[in-house]
Amino acid sequence: MLRLIAIVALLTCPLSALWAQFDMNSIHEVATMDDPYRKPEIWKRISEDPDSDYWWRIYFGKDLFDLSSEEYILYESIRERLIQTKESEKEVQQSHVYSYNLSNKVLQTESLKDDLIYRELTANISKNFFLIEDYFSQKFNEMGMDYIFYQDAYPNEDYNRMHWVREHEMQLEEMIKMQLVELISTNY
Repeated sequence: MLRLIAIVALLTCPLSALWAQFDMNSIHEVATMDDPYRKPEIWKRISEDPDSDYWWRIYFGKDLFDLSSEEYILYESIRERLIQTKESEKEVQQSHVYSYNLSNKVLQTESLKDDLIYRELTANISKNFFLIEDYFSQKFNEMGMDYIFYQDAYPNEDYNRMHWVREHEMQLEEMIKMQLVELISTNY
């Protein structure tokens, strides 16, 4: 209702006084202007909380119900712009937080080749084979997958252990990539 009154006031009242005061040619320019009354300390507070009637009263020097039609139009247009700006900043901030969280997730599921423990274990596959299998079992479980141990798949040990490790390394790397793609696709 107040907005309707402001629009009617805009159409019926001369804005020359408002334009002369701010040296503007349109309401749009007034709405996009920063701190038209040149009160930077109060403007800072209003920018931080555009819904605060308290700071608007101090800014205009009177109660919001006592504003002239020109002042009310100015108040509404600036307030709306500040709220939109604040919402946009909040969305950007949320996007940055999400990107940060996603980056941390990527770092936590980094490539096996960058994992120092894995690199140390695979430096001597024959000696560390059972530890490598424990490592794979743990990583597969973290990914929500079951790991089939070499002994269960090849009880006669008739398959090369080095090939076994490389195949499971590639399988784990592929699962990590798929999980990251899924994570990104569900959140973007």
